[in-house]
Amino acid sequence: VVEHPDDWAKMKPLDPRQGHLGRQLEALGLIRAGLAAGTPLIQTIFSPLSQARNLVGAARLPVHVRQHPAELKAALEVITETSVRFVESARRTGIDGLFYALQMASTRTFSLAEYAEFGEPYDRRVLAAAGDLWLNLVHVHGEDVMFDLAAGYGAPIINWHDAETPPTLAEG
Repeated sequence: VVEHPDDWAKMKPLDPRQGHLGRQLEALGLIRAGLAAGTPLIQTIFSPLSQARNLVGAARLPVHVRQHPAELKAALEVITETSVRFVESARRTGIDGLFYALQMASTRTFSLAEYAEFGEPYDRRVLAAAGDLWLNLVHVHGEDVMFDLAAGYGAPIINWHDAETPPTLAEG
């Protein structure tokens, strides 16, 4: 979707009640209505930086971080606003938490400083929208994950591919 750095500026916040997001909210309501009382229901949310990667491509995202930071940050604001609105709407369907996917929190892609600037502030805003839900889960994806970062997000559950990347399950 993003071919040129100027394309980031064309992004506008989405209404979570419309389009694919609206259909997902409808699905959550139907699922909640069909579940037995006490059955947990969580919704997957990809971090704003992960969503940006899907828009520009995995190879070009680090280039945009390093060469077009202002344009990317403007887009991350829009993506974060849309994500927060979606989480707020999903809460009203009765979800119990989020499966929050941190696909870009890996030192194979970004330095800790880069993630602290382009990932963490936006992650924290999305997670704050789900803050008091009891079943929030942070999933760190890939190899060489920023486990300490994920642990600092305050979710009661952290998930990672422990057989593929440190830390081991025991260390975690």
